[in-house]
Amino acid sequence: LRPRLARSPWRLGHAGRHPVMASWHRWLLVFGLAFASSLGVVRAQLDGASGGQRRRRSVVVRMSGSLGFSGPQGKRARTAERGIRLLAETVNASRKFRHFAAGSGADLLLRIDIQDDEGLHSHVGRIYKDLVDQGEVPFLLGPYSTSLSEKAIEAIGDANVLTFMPGVVAPRILESAIGNVFTTSPTAIDLAARAMEVVEASGAQSVAIIADSGLFNIELCDAFSKHATRAGLRVLVKFRLDKEAVTEQVRHLKSLVPEVLVGCSDQQGAEQILISARAMNFVPKAAIITDAASEIFVRSVGPAIANYVISPVPWYPSLDLPCPVFGSSLGFATA
Repeated sequence: LRPRLARSPWRLGHAGRHPVMASWHRWLLVFGLAFASSLGVVRAQLDGASGGQRRRRSVVVRMSGSLGFSGPQGKRARTAERGIRLLAETVNASRKFRHFAAGSGADLLLRIDIQDDEGLHSHVGRIYKDLVDQGEVPFLLGPYSTSLSEKAIEAIGDANVLTFMPGVVAPRILESAIGNVFTTSPTAIDLAARAMEVVEASGAQSVAIIADSGLFNIELCDAFSKHATRAGLRVLVKFRLDKEAVTEQVRHLKSLVPEVLVGCSDQQGAEQILISARAMNFVPKAAIITDAASEIFVRSVGPAIANYVISPVPWYPSLDLPCPVFGSSLGFATA
């Protein structure tokens, strides 16, 4: 999120595509450091000597897990997969990562095996139980979503396998693990912090919060509430989203006249909140809505609504995206 945009402190344009955190460089660095610190537990096959002369040896380490390629989060799963495979390509090409547990500092090479869990809890449970039972995988890659990550941790149980969960931002999930689960994503507290800093800097004084079901949404909206209180904003109301009665809920929100509206939901819930607010001419100074940083969302609600939405995200593939009107997202911000 970047507050230094023209005309309005809320104008983040293109549905908040500017990242809260650094992109792949930090992701790669943190993951690499965590990975390198764990090499002592790895067992792998070494390429032996040939023709009486020792060749430069390498250790192939298998990393396995699942992502929901054909599930409702398929697009995000593909993005996560690209990042993971980019990590492997970078590590394998650099020859800078060493496997000292093998006895002679052999080169570390990564092999990525990712199954499609279709976004189903039953599939996730089966996949991770099988991987743990096989006992051949020194590192696991967790699924993308919060609820599926919970299921994977449950299936892994007390197995001593280092597990990377790319989509975990709820601290409660990490606390429920036995200490071998890590993530490079910012926590819910960190995601909320930057957005509330933008709100605080603009002089807003009141906020209304509406949260959908699900651990991610609940923890994120709890974080927004804590940051709002810390910043001296009045939290006028905080309640659970009812998608069957969203019109009445938004009407109630409008009657409270909050300066900032915070919504923690999936894309469907975010669309319902914003479209209902628009229909009732409910226009707060700022709308902080999760799951709104995508082209699909912008097309669904229309640019007139999406234009003034702040959507906290851990990263975005590109800082400067093409725009048919302003040339690019940075051109839009400058205008």
